[in-house]
Amino acid sequence: MFPSLMRDRRGVGTVVGTVFFLLVLMTAFMYYGLRASLADRYNETLQEMQELDLKRSKESLEILRIAFSNGELNITVRNKGSNIVHIIWLGIFDETATPEKQDYYRADFYVNPGETVTNVGNDTIPSFDGEKRVLQLVTDLGNTFIKNYPETEVEYDYVDAEGDPPAIGTHSFFEAQRSGPDGVVDTLQEVINDQEEWVSPTGYEDPGNEWSAETNAYDDNTGTYAVDDIPAGSWSNYLILTRNATTCAKIQYFIGRQSVQIAQVEIDIYNGTWTNVYSGAGTWNTWANVSFVETTVTMMRFRFFNNHPVQPRQAYVYEADFLRSPTLNYQLDLEVQWIAADYDETYEWLCIYAGRMGSEDLRVDVWNGASWMTAIARLETGWNSVDVSTYLTSSTFKIRFRGTTETGDIAQDSWEIDATFLHVWTKK
Repeated sequence: MFPSLMRDRRGVGTVVGTVFFLLVLMTAFMYYGLRASLADRYNETLQEMQELDLKRSKESLEILRIAFSNGELNITVRNKGSNIVHIIWLGIFDETATPEKQDYYRADFYVNPGETVTNVGNDTIPSFDGEKRVLQLVTDLGNTFIKNYPETEVEYDYVDAEGDPPAIGTHSFFEAQRSGPDGVVDTLQEVINDQEEWVSPTGYEDPGNEWSAETNAYDDNTGTYAVDDIPAGSWSNYLILTRNATTCAKIQYFIGRQSVQIAQVEIDIYNGTWTNVYSGAGTWNTWANVSFVETTVTMMRFRFFNNHPVQPRQAYVYEADFLRSPTLNYQLDLEVQWIAADYDETYEWLCIYAGRMGSEDLRVDVWNGASWMTAIARLETGWNSVDVSTYLTSSTFKIRFRGTTETGDIAQDSWEIDATFLHVWTKK
């Protein structure tokens, strides 16, 4: 009954089923696409958060000192991390107020890795000099670094940096001094201090009565020795310069001439017999040197040749020096320093924890602003402490490690330093 209608209804059902299937399929594709997009956005956000966390973890800011200068807050900070730190907020928390009070002030300070910055603060902050506060420095990455004011605990201020050049000796790992004691040491080692030393002759001899010392002497110690006149086509007499016996392998000299007719110079040394070490055109009106086999020298002599066919000419020896050969001598002289030391506490002690010591004694000197003063005559393995309040009078404080045998030391020594810091405090 009604066969055509039944066929039509079946066709309609097929169409409806197909459309429904397509809708389900499209919904699935849309859901998959949306989910994939959300997953990508999630992964990107997660990566950004991980990168931010990594950057935050590398921020390491130390508040070294909180002080007031002319009524204005002055904070000294040091960046101990590997990334630039940007301070954007300064928080001041007053626990003594009722109710407790927390104020934040805008800041805009950048601190490079390893850098120490002073005058961190804000000139609109009311003075709280001598009152209790908790200070917070907030960075643009969200890290907060906190310090109490005034200091409620004893302060241990580790050494900041190596000292001024020139340094004699070597550090194996200076950073080891800035923490601990923890068994990680900085080994200080002597080196040969082989700086060459020029020594001037003590007098001169004029065997031919030809040389005279000019009043416009180039060198106040030796004078300017001038030949009065060298006859045409002739050598001058020798000018002989003398001093006590010196073991050397080089002399330096500064000579001049009246004209190009002074064509040749001859230089000899005396070591029991006269030995010629140079004969040639010479190096005129400038410093030069002559090397030879190392020997003991007591005198050297100069003479000049004038090749003008008819006219006499003059020549000059402005200065001549022996180069004393260096002797084997190991030395150590290494400075370390604080650049933001707390210097106005009641108790101020220098503390050094030493490891293995060398056979030569190692001493510690402190700089008093004008000269070095011995603070510890002999470092011992373990703790070494000394009161330095007499010398710790500014934020810059220097000490040096120095060997006690600085002349004729033929043995190379080394010493281990585990920790170096200032222990300062004031009883509350």
